[in-house]
Amino acid sequence: MAQTAVIIPAKNEAANIGRVLSDIHFHLPNADIIVVDDCSDDDTAKTARSFSGVTVLSSPISLGIGGAVQLGLKLAVSKEYEIFIRMDGDGQHRAESLADLVKHRTRGTLVQGCRPHARFTASSNWVRKAGSLYFHLLFRTCTLKNIPDPTSGLMCFGREIAEKFSRFYPADFPEIESLVLLIRSGHRIVSTPVNMAPRQSGSSSIGLWHGGVYMMSVTIAFISCFLRSNPYGPAHVH
Repeated sequence: MAQTAVIIPAKNEAANIGRVLSDIHFHLPNADIIVVDDCSDDDTAKTARSFSGVTVLSSPISLGIGGAVQLGLKLAVSKEYEIFIRMDGDGQHRAESLADLVKHRTRGTLVQGCRPHARFTASSNWVRKAGSLYFHLLFRTCTLKNIPDPTSGLMCFGREIAEKFSRFYPADFPEIESLVLLIRSGHRIVSTPVNMAPRQSGSSSIGLWHGGVYMMSVTIAFISCFLRSNPYGPAHVH
């Protein structure tokens, strides 16, 4: 069995998922892939099942990105993989960067692929760029950690973190909330620069109005992560 599992949450990504899977097969041929079809109403699941080495979990109800990732991790943890990669199904995350993420992984560390701000215009609109800069400053102020791109969902981690995520993974704003909870637990977050591609099909739902509401909502969730009990417990890094 492959040592590495790649978990991909996907909702209505039939136009993109084939390219994502081909990219992973080329750059990380020995990895197993788990696609979580989040109640899509297109051919996302059918397209994913046409690839070898891909397990497809289809949810009859929409779980949201957090629930979809958690479902994929539950399966991956039960199969006893040691390295876990989480990436998106829209084609923005490039598999060429996965080996570098794996290389930087150590025990108790989550490695996050980040876009340098100078490269944001190639893969995101200005609303997302402003939001990521805001959250970067928020993390730096409140956690004293330098997380350049805290909204990025491109991540690599080991079994300890995967088991924690499989038991609890935030539903609303999972990338940012999970990072805060991991930092509180004593886990180390490493950010490594990556190139991301612009979305080839479909469109982002975050415009100016939705972006403002999103930033306020995430700020509230961010603060709440310091007030709630931490479900992850202490890190075991030695």
